[in-house]
Amino acid sequence: MADKYLDPDEEREELEDDTDANTEAQRNAVRRTSEWFRKDRDAKSFYNAEMDESDKLRTLKHWDLLGPTGNPLRTPDQQAVHPNAIDPVVNALVEGFISEFAQDVDLIDYPMEEGDDEAALIMSDIKQYIAYKNRIQLERLKWLGNFAWHGTGIWKHVFDPTWIGGEGPNRWSGEIRWQSRHPRYVFPDMSCGEDIHQGRRI
Repeated sequence: MADKYLDPDEEREELEDDTDANTEAQRNAVRRTSEWFRKDRDAKSFYNAEMDESDKLRTLKHWDLLGPTGNPLRTPDQQAVHPNAIDPVVNALVEGFISEFAQDVDLIDYPMEEGDDEAALIMSDIKQYIAYKNRIQLERLKWLGNFAWHGTGIWKHVFDPTWIGGEGPNRWSGEIRWQSRHPRYVFPDMSCGEDIHQGRRI
């Protein structure tokens, strides 16, 4: 049987049919969550527009940047007459900034009180182990790239019971995820103001 691709209206109807088996409380929770997401997404639209502009610099489309009037700095006809090939100076500056701050750092817990030495050593070992499993060097580069280009770096820390790894007697299941998240795909509470930690959800 050939695959069927639904248009948005058909897909919405199918999803609504699937919720018939849910309780009224569950349907209300889905509707409320959907409403929150739409509001949070719309409230963030101005920041997405800013990220679109910075991405133009990163991809050498600087003449497509919007000027004070909201129009591109040069029309396609103007660009054809004056292409103005450029050196990626901005890219070099940003990548240099990232490399300066991408050095490994020691994850050390210092004793806070007398007799805490052993606990501090254990916590330091645990942190370094979790960082190693999460390939934190690569995640740090992603975080720094987001911070340098978009002004925001976001870490996500959750316990993932489905994450498995290792082999043989070293097989393990479930561990703390320590990941960088692109700000374009994070939707904080629209009422959080300038600090996403002040919101009720994310």
